[in-house]
Amino acid sequence: MIIRPATHDDLQVLGKLERESFDNPWSEAILDGEIARDDALIIVSESDALTGYAIFRCGIDTAELFRIGVKKEFRRTGIAASLITEGEKWCKERHVFTLLLEVNETNISARALYTKLGFVETGRRKGYYDSNAAILMEKKL
Repeated sequence: MIIRPATHDDLQVLGKLERESFDNPWSEAILDGEIARDDALIIVSESDALTGYAIFRCGIDTAELFRIGVKKEFRRTGIAASLITEGEKWCKERHVFTLLLEVNETNISARALYTKLGFVETGRRKGYYDSNAAILMEKKL
């Protein structure tokens, strides 16, 4: 598996992965805008084809994992953890040592992965995902 920055050539597959991963997917235009941002990183994992992606944004003193998605047949194979680890390196290179994320309270497998990777729950946003709360998580890098 190779992890590399996404390019504009990846947009169609990124859009498909986004639609497979989220109930409210970002459009290819939004994804294209993220690729162009200086403060953002979209990375992809690929073997013979793209298997996953993650979107990070870096601020002055914190960064955020905005989106992460893995093709259904490749879930629970370590791809998401590898993408997060690579994103953490990018944050550290920018001298940002706190990574934040929000996750739907009902997404038990994602919450377990984030906890395993060292994220801790710091709060909740009631009703953020329709009737479900967003769990706020943070990791010191």
